[in-house]
Amino acid sequence: MEALSWLRNNPSVEDAKAFIKNHPPDALMGIEDRWGDIIVPLLHAIQYRASDDVILLLLEACPQAAAAKELFFGRLPLHHAIRSECSEEVIKALLNACPGAASARNFDTGNLPLHDAVNMNASEGIILSLLNFYPQAAAEKMKDGRLLFEICLEKNAASDDLMREIWKASEGIILSLINADPQAAAENCNFTAILYDGRFLFEIFLERNASDDFMREICKVRVDGLLLLGVVLTKSSSDDIVLAVLKAYPEAAGKRLSTNCDECILPLHIANEENHSEPVKDALRDAYPDAEKENPFETNHQLRKGLVRKVLWRPKHAA
Repeated sequence: MEALSWLRNNPSVEDAKAFIKNHPPDALMGIEDRWGDIIVPLLHAIQYRASDDVILLLLEACPQAAAAKELFFGRLPLHHAIRSECSEEVIKALLNACPGAASARNFDTGNLPLHDAVNMNASEGIILSLLNFYPQAAAEKMKDGRLLFEICLEKNAASDDLMREIWKASEGIILSLINADPQAAAENCNFTAILYDGRFLFEIFLERNASDDFMREICKVRVDGLLLLGVVLTKSSSDDIVLAVLKAYPEAAGKRLSTNCDECILPLHIANEENHSEPVKDALRDAYPDAEKENPFETNHQLRKGLVRKVLWRPKHAA
């Protein structure tokens, strides 16, 4: 009989204690099965959904097993614990034994443990524990390109308290990325991405009352030659959104924006072309009075053609 067969049949605490007593600590890091493969008892227990008490006994007897990767695929006990819907107590114990597991992507999903936990509708306690051990996960994309709070918003399952914690981590990490490498931040945290409900990603920042410093920094980052002000003007966003972006970074009114035609135009020119309201145009004039004196390149058709290539079309945001 295999040494680990007892783990597949609803093992008791007594079974676990007897197993631990009869095996040296080194054996708990891996036991050879009948096919010659090395099996980690802790991983096996989690995969076969042993009770919390059994899993915690094995972990206590051999904490280093929390860092043991499975054969072939390299998944950690934490990955399996999330997939097996283990309790908050087990997840926290695994994180304490191997903090680095929180930043290890799952071979199966390509996601971080925090992403998978949210997708599995894990408890808020588990999500917060994973976030605390690896706050950077708030600003790292899932395999499908979404960020953490996008998932939470789509599921509409996270409480206000949890969303505040996620947002706080997101803001801090994204701001540090911008400060280190603005262009990389623009690529990794696509502020102009369009969410499932038609909003821009950065609109969530506004709704969550992002700090002035944060909004200013993301408004300074260019995405394919366009500042955020150019994006919202081109996409015919509502007056509220345009004015909020202008308020966050008023200097953008005087920044020329590149298009695929290798020409440069000012935000006021875009506002005129896209038929924005007079309050928006007045605000742009106030922010950069010389805009009226500077002419865009001559052909409106070229202007529209160049800008449309920059961002996907979406319906005008309701005021």
